[in-house]
Amino acid sequence: MEITYRLLEGKDSLLYRTIRLESLKKYPQFFGSNYEQQIQLPKLSFQTVLEENQAGKFIYGAFVQGEIVGLCGFFRNNHVKTLHRGEIIQMYVKPSHQGHQIGRNLLYKSVEEAFKIEGIEQVLLEVISSNKSALKIYENVGFAQYGFHEKAYKENGNYYDLTYMQIMKEKF
Repeated sequence: MEITYRLLEGKDSLLYRTIRLESLKKYPQFFGSNYEQQIQLPKLSFQTVLEENQAGKFIYGAFVQGEIVGLCGFFRNNHVKTLHRGEIIQMYVKPSHQGHQIGRNLLYKSVEEAFKIEGIEQVLLEVISSNKSALKIYENVGFAQYGFHEKAYKENGNYYDLTYMQIMKEKF
């Protein structure tokens, strides 16, 4: 299986929307966004980011035979005091393609790309603490836990804890 990786562009807006909504529908417990709310939007926020090629924000995609099978995003906030950091967001690999290092490669390429942005010194992420496979991937790339939030999300009476992780440029 040949896997290619590339930054998504404006022309990929609908591809992005499809896989992002799929991720929210298949794994609602692993994301802060809600499928039912997001599907109602005419455009997801990162569709606009892609279409406008906004600086400091990107989505990496993984493709097999032209089909998008995974994504990993990066978001740099534009607050003066936090310009030195950004966040990994929306990490997802289709179930049919898990177990082939796609998630690890997407994460690695996204962190590598983030550190090319002038001024970025650290990359953060948050992950549902019970998502052991994701935690393993993040640790494998070099992320370390720096915090924990008990009952951070609540959906349908269920609580989900968050683990906060970071990697510093000099340690990547």
